[in-house]
Amino acid sequence: MISFVIIIILLVGIDQFAKYISATYLIDKTVNTFFMNFTYHQNSFMIGDISFNWLLVLTSIIMLIVFILFFLNQYAKKVRTRMNIVIFTLIIAGGISNLIDRIAKGFVVDYIELNHVLQGIVFNIADIFIVTGVILLVGMYAISMIDDKAKVVVEEDNSVQDNGTNR
Repeated sequence: MISFVIIIILLVGIDQFAKYISATYLIDKTVNTFFMNFTYHQNSFMIGDISFNWLLVLTSIIMLIVFILFFLNQYAKKVRTRMNIVIFTLIIAGGISNLIDRIAKGFVVDYIELNHVLQGIVFNIADIFIVTGVILLVGMYAISMIDDKAKVVVEEDNSVQDNGTNR
């Protein structure tokens, strides 16, 4: 459990450091590479003059609490697969890092823009952590559901065969 917390702190530190570098060196500049651009962007989530930052902070806090409680529940039930730990580490670290920005600055610092794909969308490492964790979580549960259905089909097939041999 201690290593879980240490890894979260390290991942948050990596993202916060990248945001600091972006805010320090990329204001009014863009570094272009073939695959991606590095640029400074303040994601304040405003529509017109209305800021929804308070809503994002509240939602982020609630979601982080839910993920932490779910992880602790899984941990207590000894469902400690490496995949569970990786998934929850990524989602919680990304959520904490973006929440730090929202609370401390009123916006999230974004700095990565892909060329050729998703142009105009700027994101950060914390977003990558969150999206990767959610994709892995959905994939893990999809595989689990398929596996459970396969077990039910096999069990039903075995019971049909058993009934046929008992006659």
